[in-house]
Order: sequence, then C-alpha cells, then structure tokens
Amino acid sequence: MEGKFKNWIIAYLAVILVGLAAVSAVVIYIDPYFHYHGQNQHISYILSKERYQNNGIAKHFEYDAVLVGTSMASNYKTSDIDRLFGTNSIKLTYLGGSNKEISDTLDAVFESGNDIKMVFRSVDYLGLLNTAEQMRYDESLYPTYLYDNDPFDDVEYLLNKYTIQDAYDDLRLTRAGYAGTSFDDYSNWGMYSEFGKDVLDDSYIREEKSEETLEFTEEDMAIVEENINENFIRQIEEHPDVDFYIFFPPFSMYYFDYLNQQGNLERYMAAERYTIGMLIGYDNVHLYSFLQETDVAENLDMFKDMSHFVPEYNTEILEMIAAGKDELTEDNVQDYFDFMEDFYGNYDYDALFE
Repeated sequence: MEGKFKNWIIAYLAVILVGLAAVSAVVIYIDPYFHYHGQNQHISYILSKERYQNNGIAKHFEYDAVLVGTSMASNYKTSDIDRLFGTNSIKLTYLGGSNKEISDTLDAVFESGNDIKMVFRSVDYLGLLNTAEQMRYDESLYPTYLYDNDPFDDVEYLLNKYTIQDAYDDLRLTRAGYAGTSFDDYSNWGMYSEFGKDVLDDSYIREEKSEETLEFTEEDMAIVEENINENFIRQIEEHPDVDFYIFFPPFSMYYFDYLNQQGNLERYMAAERYTIGMLIGYDNVHLYSFLQETDVAENLDMFKDMSHFVPEYNTEILEMIAAGKDELTEDNVQDYFDFMEDFYGNYDYDALFE
C-alpha cells in the first residue's frame, strides 16, 4: 500500500512538472514580452505594456534608430521617422517616464548589438528638475526579472498568470488573422482621445497666483547638472557616432499658466536654459525647441489637457526636425532665450480666462 501511494505521488508530481514545462515552453515560444527573442514570425503580437515589453524590444529587435520619451512622445509614428530619415526605427515610450527610466532603456538599446544611427528624444519641461535617480514608481513595482540576465528569476515570467494570458491572447488573435500592433500604434493614445478647448477647460483647474516667485537656486542647478550628465551626456559622449535629436515639444498656454500661477515659470525656464547650455556644444547633438511654435501653444483646440496635443502634429514636428526648423545652435541660442523670456515670461495669462 505504501509503495502504491509513493508511486502515485511520484506520478502526480511528474504530471505537474510536465504541465509546468509545457506551459513554460509555450511562453518561451511565443514570448509576449520578448524576454528571450524578438518577434516570432508565426505570431502576431499585441504591444501594449511598455514597462514589460520595452526592455525586450530594445534587446532583441533589429533596428538602427529609436524614439524615446514619455506620453508626450507616444503618438509619433516610426513610419514617419523611416520616411524622413531613411531608418528602420522603433518606439520605446513610457507613460509618466522619468529621465532615468528613459536613459536605462537607451542603455539596453546600445547594448543590443544593433548599429544605432539615430536617437530621437522628447524632453518634458517638468522632468528637468527631477533628480538623476528619480523613477515613476517604487522599484518593487517594476518587473525587474525582465530587465536582468538572471535565469533563476525567470519563473516569475514563465509561470506568471498575466504572461500566460498575454501569450494566449497573442496566439488567439494570430489565429483570428490579427496583424499585430505596429510601432505607429504602439502606446498611441491619440486615437482614443478627445481634443478641444472645452475638453481642456474641463481638465484644467487654475490655482491662485502665488505671491512668491521661486528662483533657480544653486541646489536646483546641481540637480539639473547631475540629471543631464547622467541621463543625457553620458550616452552622448559614449556614442559619438550616434546622432541625438533632442527636442522640447510644444505645450499649451495653460501649461505655462500653471507654472506661472505657482511662481515656478522663471525657475523652469532657467532650468531649460541651463540644460540647453550643457547640451548644445556636442557635434552629435541636434537640439530643437518647438516652444517657438506659439501658434500651437495658443491654439487650445489642439490639446486634450495642458500638455498633450493632437497626434497629427507629431508628424509635423518630425518634418520640422528633418528640415532643421527651430533648431538651436550656438549662434542663435541667446535669441531663443530672449524670445522665451519675452513671450512666455511676459504673457498676459489672465487674458486666457476672461
């Protein structure tokens, strides 16, 4: 009797192990987060989970250019980049991403073995005064088992119910004839959003004007310097043969009103000036500011909130970059600083709400 029970236990465990091995094999074959390999040509992939899929895409896809940024960069189309610059590009953006998170992703890009020619990087104004190590979430909330090369923590990927569900969804949609998510559509929120001044007014709550005007302090300067050195300049200097297209996107006038009402406007414009001063001297850096496109900033119908603009304008920005429009150089940068101070620094923000 005891021998039969022991044999039954062994058989039961063997069935479980075979089942787990089979599930793991299917996950590895499909690999919905690209932890082991790039796209399986027989599978149509759903791209929707930036912090789970971007690292694998960076490591295992074939490409020679990459666009990175926050949600402000999510609506750019890689087909536009490829058309304008003759590249084979990918898009790796993060909702609410920090400079460090984007920099970490670029490290994975440069370690991928691909011959990277161009990096397109959108820069958020508010991120300038983040610390160099700042992340969107606590580290415990990131799927770090996907970022390392430790095979022993892969069980968190292989036998994770969400991974298994995503692998099943990829397989199910493949069988249904779904073509898979393109990089044009990956992370693209524009197709699901409403835009217009009425929408913007519904989301924007104007604060009372602060009686204090905050200065750009030496502590702020140290924060910006460490942030830019570690998350921008380090990679610029390590990869002198790569062209870095770094640009400030436009924001609505409500965005600058928000800073102005806080007494923060001059502080952030000073942070921008300091950032530009650090970046502008590099031969492989092409620096642009579309804050000069004041007709966009004042056209509140182009926004869904104080920051995010209609996706059609993303194509125009790439076309302006290709044409060299609004590029900042050592010859014109002081004129740009004067423009920013004159236009945004002296704007009649109260008139927006009359």
